[in-house]
Amino acid sequence: MKKKLLAVALAGLGAALALPANAEIKLSGKFYPAIVNSSGGEASDGKAATSTLNNNGGGVEDQMTVDAFNSWIRFSGEVDVGGGITGYFQVENDLDFDDASGTLGDRNSALGIKGGFGRVFLGKWDTPFKQLHFPTNMFGLSSGSPLSNSGLLSRTPYSDGSSRASFHRRQDNMVQYWSPNWGGFQFKAMWGTEEDDTATTKPRRTSFSVEYERGWWLLGAAYEVHDDLRGGTAGLSAPFSTGVTKSTDTGIALVAVFKLGKNTEIGVDFESLSYESDNGAAGALSKYERDGWRVGVEQKLGKWILGFNFGSAQKGDCSLIGGGACSTSDLGATQMSIGGMYNFTKALGVFAWFTRIDNDDSASYSFLDDAPTGSSPTALAIGLYGRF
Repeated sequence: MKKKLLAVALAGLGAALALPANAEIKLSGKFYPAIVNSSGGEASDGKAATSTLNNNGGGVEDQMTVDAFNSWIRFSGEVDVGGGITGYFQVENDLDFDDASGTLGDRNSALGIKGGFGRVFLGKWDTPFKQLHFPTNMFGLSSGSPLSNSGLLSRTPYSDGSSRASFHRRQDNMVQYWSPNWGGFQFKAMWGTEEDDTATTKPRRTSFSVEYERGWWLLGAAYEVHDDLRGGTAGLSAPFSTGVTKSTDTGIALVAVFKLGKNTEIGVDFESLSYESDNGAAGALSKYERDGWRVGVEQKLGKWILGFNFGSAQKGDCSLIGGGACSTSDLGATQMSIGGMYNFTKALGVFAWFTRIDNDDSASYSFLDDAPTGSSPTALAIGLYGRF
């Protein structure tokens, strides 16, 4: 729902609004409540980890929950200030209405200007790497759900999803630039700071993407650098993290999306991640790098949408400071997801989906809070979808 009536509602609450005549205020939202059965907090076969790098988490009990993952409500507005310049804002909030929690502006929220030069905005927003990565996520769930491939891709197999290791980020304290669309090409760039500089470290994230869309296909590439976030040692204890204070982590993503007619969409993406410690004691992690890929398909059949996803994270390679053996044996994993949605209208539907991660004996990829090595987390959901 996109209406200027929001301004009237705010005025009714006593807000003193002085809106220009050409200002437009909008209210919109997405609701995704579901009953979810999740399991897989225990190692699947009891075998010992064989990799040098592993984080044998304690696991979580099987759960039956009611979740509202990836639900949000958005307030946005813009005003023409003349000279071809438009000012705009967006405040987007997580809508955890299953437990009545949420924080104002905790999702994509910013103030910016746009014109013939493109757009510039400051605040909190998904990085260009995240925006481009994972095309055709089933039913638009790019994060905040077991269905998202971010439980497998864009992270290491031992970090328990630590934000320091993740390349699937909504960045605080950032500025972004989006170019105009030049004949199908668009370029995006972001710089963000963690605002916790010290005399020796300056944690930063820098992210870029370029995409070309023409007719029934889209091609894109993204590159992101994390300075001094020590993502490679996230989830590791001594000796692998001893003395490590500086690091350089990089991510590369290549994406292709093909639309076969009006009803079929196929997305393919590849990622290459590298985590490198710039200092540390002998025996600490020097470098870990791995590749991953994913294929997603969505098919429309009347009011039905059917989806399938399959992704794989490779075991990768590692090295230690000062030399010494470093094995990545059995650090790989795969994820498979399948589901369907029936749309009563464009605004309301019902859905069901299932997803499973299969870890090798040393890996602990998971959409759960914690997972021991070799586990096979699963989740089954049935719920409602609404967008207004």
